[in-house]
Amino acid sequence: MIELRNVSKSYVLNGTRKVVARDLNFTFPSGESVGLLGRNGAGKSSLLRMLAGTMLPDTGEILSSGTISWPVGFSGSFHPELTGAQNVRFVARLYGVDTEAMIAFVRDFAEIGQHFHLPVRSYSSGMRSRLAFGISMAVPFDTYLIDEVTAVGDAAFSAKSNAILRARLEESGAVIVSHSMPLLKKLCRSGAVLHDGQLFYYERIEQAIRHHESMMRGALPRWMRGDLDEGEGEEAGAAARGPAAGGPQGPARLPGRASPEADSPPRGEDRRSRSRASPGSPARSEPLPSQSLDRSAPLRLSPPDLPARAQRPPMRGSGRTCGTPSFRNEHLRCGCHGNGR
Repeated sequence: MIELRNVSKSYVLNGTRKVVARDLNFTFPSGESVGLLGRNGAGKSSLLRMLAGTMLPDTGEILSSGTISWPVGFSGSFHPELTGAQNVRFVARLYGVDTEAMIAFVRDFAEIGQHFHLPVRSYSSGMRSRLAFGISMAVPFDTYLIDEVTAVGDAAFSAKSNAILRARLEESGAVIVSHSMPLLKKLCRSGAVLHDGQLFYYERIEQAIRHHESMMRGALPRWMRGDLDEGEGEEAGAAARGPAAGGPQGPARLPGRASPEADSPPRGEDRRSRSRASPGSPARSEPLPSQSLDRSAPLRLSPPDLPARAQRPPMRGSGRTCGTPSFRNEHLRCGCHGNGR
């Protein structure tokens, strides 16, 4: 199980703030493969790195029970001067896996011959990919993190990689980022759509794909616009039923709805979506945005923009008003000073 508690993350690029997560509260179901969808730049890979622990959120915390893998197929930690076998031995000792058994497994799986006992710096990109994927499959995890890489190598090795990955996912869960809809349908049962820092979860991957495809066309899904047919409304309503749809606190509910059986399929993850008015609090002068939506629409409240980080003062160079930097043993010339010192 992986639980996000009030997780927020953003970047500042060229003076523009890019939001990856807005106060997310969500629990990834245990032992289930969840497809993570979103347009390019939505923050899927950043969210995956936060789940792996290689990136910290700005605020909030991520809790987990069980072991979580590094991104499957990651080869950036290989020591180039060590052989493939020595790198495997090092990883086995880190994760407490039987060293000789893991070396034998990766050697047979990677099929790189005598290169397995040569320095990794001499490997081609294909050899590195085979070694990295073999190491990822050799260590058992409760949850695998997969970012686009599900198979490597030629057609025969790719089929072999797919087969062993599906065997691992029969006993473990996964969070899978991919732009291949057929692959997500094959590997995942449920799905989540990351958009504008909010996470919308569906118990059926097909419904998450419909949401994603609608957003790629620049439109809201039909159930969020409130123009569902009766049959589609029943299908959308059934998508979010079950304990995983609402996480540990139950499914999100629209105002005025008492029955959880009628809850909507997606959840716009927001801490304020779970808040309740305290006794004696003043009544709202305006209705919630979700009150104008259809019964199958999600409760989606947008939090205020994150505060901008403090701007650094402009750099100045050695007290000169023009900002020209000075360097030792060099004479600089600028238009406002004439000859440098």
